[in-house]
Amino acid sequence: MSTKILLPFTKVISRLNYAQKFILISFLFCIPIIMLFVIWFNTHQEKIDITHQEQKGITSINSIIPLFLAVQEHRALYSSYTNGLTNVKPDIETTEKEIDTQIQKIDQVVAQNEFADSSKQWQSIQADWKTLQTEQFSLNNADSFDRHTAIINKMNNFVLITADDSGMSLDTEIDSYYLMDVFVNQLTQTMEKNAQLRGEGQNILQKKKITEAELVDILLEKGQMQSLRDGIADSLDTAYKNNSQLESILGAQGKTTLATLDQFLTTVNNDLITDKTFATTPSTFYDAATQTIEATHTFTTSISNELNELLQQRIHRLTESRNIIIGITILALLLVTLFYLAFYRSVREAVQRLRDGATAMASGDLSQHIHLTTQDELRQVGDAFNQTIQELNLLLRRNQDIAAQSSAASIQLKDVANESTQAMQQIAEAIQGVSSGTDTQKKATEETANAMNEMSVGIARIAESASEVAESSIQATGRAQFGDQQLVSAVNQMESIRDSVHQSGDTVKVLAEHSQEIGQIVTVIMNIAAQTQLLSLNANIEAARAGEHGRGFAVVAGEVGKLAEQTKSSVGLISRLVADIEQLVQQAVQSMEQTQTETESGIEAIQNAHQTLNGILNATQLVSAQIQEVSATSEEISAGMEEVTASIVEVSEVSMRTSDEAETMAAATEQQLASMEEINASAESLSDMSTQLQEDLSKFKLRD
Repeated sequence: MSTKILLPFTKVISRLNYAQKFILISFLFCIPIIMLFVIWFNTHQEKIDITHQEQKGITSINSIIPLFLAVQEHRALYSSYTNGLTNVKPDIETTEKEIDTQIQKIDQVVAQNEFADSSKQWQSIQADWKTLQTEQFSLNNADSFDRHTAIINKMNNFVLITADDSGMSLDTEIDSYYLMDVFVNQLTQTMEKNAQLRGEGQNILQKKKITEAELVDILLEKGQMQSLRDGIADSLDTAYKNNSQLESILGAQGKTTLATLDQFLTTVNNDLITDKTFATTPSTFYDAATQTIEATHTFTTSISNELNELLQQRIHRLTESRNIIIGITILALLLVTLFYLAFYRSVREAVQRLRDGATAMASGDLSQHIHLTTQDELRQVGDAFNQTIQELNLLLRRNQDIAAQSSAASIQLKDVANESTQAMQQIAEAIQGVSSGTDTQKKATEETANAMNEMSVGIARIAESASEVAESSIQATGRAQFGDQQLVSAVNQMESIRDSVHQSGDTVKVLAEHSQEIGQIVTVIMNIAAQTQLLSLNANIEAARAGEHGRGFAVVAGEVGKLAEQTKSSVGLISRLVADIEQLVQQAVQSMEQTQTETESGIEAIQNAHQTLNGILNATQLVSAQIQEVSATSEEISAGMEEVTASIVEVSEVSMRTSDEAETMAAATEQQLASMEEINASAESLSDMSTQLQEDLSKFKLRD
């Protein structure tokens, strides 16, 4: 809700710079302040103006009081004149001149004060007075008294109207209000009642009698005067309570005036109401009344002066308070203006420094530190800005270090990739050699297997021949026991034995030759296995240098190494078996040679027919034993050849697996070589990016 309310104001304020914002806010603040100040100033000035108007009203009232008294005196003198005292006519004329003089003065005052209603009332008074002055000598006592009283009443109305026009009737302070009431409403009326009693009393005392109507008028006027006197006393007491200084100034005179009024009221009661003889002379009563009027007039003048002083003090107080408040307001506005300017300058300097810092940051200078002397929210922005610069320094410093490390690592990676590529090429060539060697090994093992199969067949024949020789030896031994008649058969048999021995010798020789060939093949296989193991070791070394990318290749190289080790073990076993076979073949050759020699000796003996049967028997037994030994040896050779054949078959299978693994390794090596080429390209790209990153980061100026 608050966001929606503030949205239009936020849009407006966001479009302004700081100076415009301050001007706008100051203008908006100044509107109610100026309005309140104007209202206060007008109200305060209005009080001062009203007080001035009240002073003018007092001046107007003071100006008419002498006329008021003069008309009263003129009324009294004319009353005496109509009652037969013609000697007062000069006094009447003197009073009329005084009245004319007072009228001229009042004209000036009324013209200066410019009270509209009072001016109309004053014009009416002047007109009535001129009429009265023209017609006065044609009027009787009662008419003259009434005409004078009417003019005096208009003067009282003039006082009231002037009080209303000047604002005296609505005075706002209690002490001055009650003094105004005494001055405007009570004292003038009191003097009028006093003057009326003076005139009526003088007439009664001159006549020495009083009518019922006159007595009623005297009692009524005396009661009104007593009421006015009590009102004056009450108003003065209220004014004194609210302003103790008034009592010290007016208290004594006020008491004297009240006492004078009381004394005159007593005189009226004694001389006009109680004393039916009317012994008091008219002049004595007149003087007493006049003295009371003068005392009242004197007190009226004192109240007027004090009231004017109170109003002047009020004007001074209001003016002083107005000037003080205006001065304070001007000082406050000056201070506000200075603080606004200082605030604007502080904000502008802070924003300027932040802008300069941001500009420097944009240009790559991160070595600066923004120092703001202000302690407001902009200081927090500056601290956050410095923290940002510090963090960027650390970040860019780390990035520079990382870029340098990345550059060095990319160069090293590029070198390693090149070395790995070369190593992979060597491994590929080595694996190609291994593959070729395994092909050769496979062919050699196939040839060895074929040779061993042939040797097995030959050995089987030897075993068969040996069995036949053994049987023949047994028969020869039996026949030797039967005598010479069997010699021919023995000779034939010996010839057969000689042929068999010859054949066996040839077979054994062939077996020896095959055994030598097997030894050579085994040596070739041993060399291939050793070369394969060496290549596997080199492959493991290159795979280790290749690191993570050579891990799969290392596994393949390890398997090749294991196969080479197995091949080496199997070939070693075959080599030992072939060595045993060669040893047995040598023994068989020696035995066959010995058998051949004995057979030839037997043949020679039989041919000579001179050897004894015991010698033949012994020789035959010896031949039989050796033939049995040959037969056993042949069987052992046959068993060994089966083992050799099985080993050769196993070697052939191992060679085939080695060939397959070599092909797999070759494919993996080609794939690894392609990966190394990609790594090399990535290393070059990483090196270029690291160089570019170092160039970009070198643009930033960092702190030490």
